[in-house]
Amino acid sequence: MGQNQIADADFILCTGLYDDETETADEYSHWLELAVSRDLLMVCANPDLIVIRGNDKIQCAGAVAAAYESVGGSVQYFGKPHTDVYNFCLRLWHQNIGIISPDDTLDPAQVLVVGDSLHTDIPGAHAMSFHSVLIAAGIHAEEFGGETDQLPAPNVIRQTCERFGVAPDYVMASFSW
Repeated sequence: MGQNQIADADFILCTGLYDDETETADEYSHWLELAVSRDLLMVCANPDLIVIRGNDKIQCAGAVAAAYESVGGSVQYFGKPHTDVYNFCLRLWHQNIGIISPDDTLDPAQVLVVGDSLHTDIPGAHAMSFHSVLIAAGIHAEEFGGETDQLPAPNVIRQTCERFGVAPDYVMASFSW
């Protein structure tokens, strides 16, 4: 992203960092301030703040969007936890797989959201009245005690979820496929 690109832009589409292995959202502050001075809307295609890649925590588009908001920018989010992305997926499910007929309504009790984020995955499941499973070995592993192969103690799960103001229906130590 350069100064000329911002000068010519009508909005910013944020899908992530240019080099998410070496950069952080903080390194975008100059460009974000320029964008704010032009009152550009940012569309964030992935509200996740971080993701686990191997043993590393990598910042995602949500971290850039949060940095943009912190300098006064306006952001429109698309993705978990916002319901638009779930409704889009349900429409695709209906159109392409056809298991849900046009006359049927989906019983939220039949949907299970599996995720590792108390920022996005679990709040998104709640917003849609879906059941949820939190994977403890994900982005919150350190908050759960750092063990990736054992289920955290119930009081640790409860305290961590209370800090985020959301709780999953179930918790699994890890998930692989």
